[in-house]
Amino acid sequence: MISGCQLIHDDHSKDRGYSVAITASETPANDYQRGSIYSDSRMQISHDGKRIEFPLHYKPIFYTNDTIPAGKLAGQPFGALPGPDGEPLTDPTSETEQPYIADNPDGTTLIPLATVAKDGSAEFALITHFEYVSRNEAGSKQYLLHPMFVGNGTLTQADNGSLNLTNYSKQPMKMMKGLWSPCAASVSPWGTHLGSEEYEPDAFHWSLGYNGKAPGVASSPKMERFVPESGSGPEAPYHYGYLPEFKLDTHGMTEGVKHYSLGRFSHEATAIMPDGRTAYAGDDVRYGALFMSIADRANDLSANTLYAARWEQQNNQPTATAKLSWIRLGHASDAEIEALIKSGIGFTDIFAVSDHAADGFHAVADRKGNMQFLRLQSGMEQAAAFLESRRYAAYLGASVEFSHLEGIVLDAEKRQLFLAASSHRYGMSDNQGDIRIAEHESGGVFAISLGTSGLDQHGDAVPTEWLADGIQSIPELTGRDLRHHGQWQADANGNLADPERIANPDNLAFSAATRLLILGEDSELHINNFVWAWNVDTRQLGRILSLPMGAEAAGLQVLDNLNGYMYIITNYQHPGAPNMAVTPAVLEPVKRANPEFAAGIEKRSAVGVIAIETGKRHQLPWMKSEK
Repeated sequence: MISGCQLIHDDHSKDRGYSVAITASETPANDYQRGSIYSDSRMQISHDGKRIEFPLHYKPIFYTNDTIPAGKLAGQPFGALPGPDGEPLTDPTSETEQPYIADNPDGTTLIPLATVAKDGSAEFALITHFEYVSRNEAGSKQYLLHPMFVGNGTLTQADNGSLNLTNYSKQPMKMMKGLWSPCAASVSPWGTHLGSEEYEPDAFHWSLGYNGKAPGVASSPKMERFVPESGSGPEAPYHYGYLPEFKLDTHGMTEGVKHYSLGRFSHEATAIMPDGRTAYAGDDVRYGALFMSIADRANDLSANTLYAARWEQQNNQPTATAKLSWIRLGHASDAEIEALIKSGIGFTDIFAVSDHAADGFHAVADRKGNMQFLRLQSGMEQAAAFLESRRYAAYLGASVEFSHLEGIVLDAEKRQLFLAASSHRYGMSDNQGDIRIAEHESGGVFAISLGTSGLDQHGDAVPTEWLADGIQSIPELTGRDLRHHGQWQADANGNLADPERIANPDNLAFSAATRLLILGEDSELHINNFVWAWNVDTRQLGRILSLPMGAEAAGLQVLDNLNGYMYIITNYQHPGAPNMAVTPAVLEPVKRANPEFAAGIEKRSAVGVIAIETGKRHQLPWMKSEK
């Protein structure tokens, strides 16, 4: 591997004895299809001198507004929002006292609960984040207004590969004082569920007020309902913005813990390296950072050293490339940071604030790019590193200019990471600071090379053999905005970005067996979002799933061999949600052509899988070698 920023794409299919390609699904051809979810893709496998094909089909496991059929929660909708007592939280605008429905299932993992029985049967835990409620019955937005929950289901697998939900419960997370916008998820190398909390509440506004409003809830209106529903106290903002981890027993998910020592920022997915210690995570805000943590012990995230990346630009065209160096922020245990939070620490205990440039104060942009003048208070290095990770990273010179970092996954064979930046805007494209690349509102994916050694800003060795040292944009995975002389120019269907290319990549998943990078869109530039597959060796890209208009792809996880079958977990959120591309003129014809879609707008979202339909167990070549 060439250290620094070289994307590795050698084709070693001969070494594996097989190669994999995906036929691309077409874009929706009519208004009915634009309101539907479908795939006509096929997986083509060349093996032993033959080529075999298997169709890809989407299989919903449940819909958010369907009722749970059995168990303690029988009769409740799957997405009904539980209150502090575990009972559904009634929507006060509902004339029939219906509960709020969380229509945004996001991060999802499917984890075996026990060994496979002799008859081939097995049970699996299905763990699903519910990110937020889109609207109440009166149509008012409810984004980030309530503590959210995690669904804990049990699946069985039939001989033909179909997955059946046999049990379902909800974890309202009262022991964590609620979950704040739980987003992406992943499975740790040791088999636990790793979650996320994005868009953490701003402690600066909570402590100092905002736009002339008093400190506290008045300056943080999204916490007005969240605080009483979650049991938070006066230190409320610092309870949120972390990675929660959940262990499993034979019944599924157990109570979890928030890992405060991984830093507080807008967490999305986390990628843990094969050493069980080194982890990478992006920051999903306009002006964010790329973070790395190194745990004290393998397979244990309770104490960490936290770093933030510095982008050292090499060139911009034809691809953006940069070296990465690392700024050490500090070391802490979860217990140390939790004790700080419980002490009632506030923003001004950590930083002194000036309303203008002054000696000893650093100019630091907040997550929206607003400049703040801060001076670290004496002895507050650890608090700054783990409670104000983004601001402290900027304070120490890291590149806090990344725009909406989303999914991140590891290709261990080639020692590279893939990182989605949902848009290339703001600090990435303003021709200021460290990152200076071409603007693409439709975003793109970067490849990150992993070296074996490096130094931090003090010249001390960074203690990992999985050190990100270079980053490069991927031309095939960079969107193309449809603009003319700087103005948006929609195509005939209303798309504002080229539908033959990805737009605003969000979730990523990687299949080591097939060498496919799976990409899910969260775009306001495509009228239908897609799920794509990109062969990292042959560089072939094709869409494999079209979602209902306005829906976002979420929850991606690849299962190369789940008891003899292959699946790609794929959820979709908020179908029919209006946005830049989905205008009333675009939406209304689809509602008329597809009444089922119209009835489920921002209510009927799905948790499901893309199934590779082999019909029998162990039909794929990589499975036969594992039998």
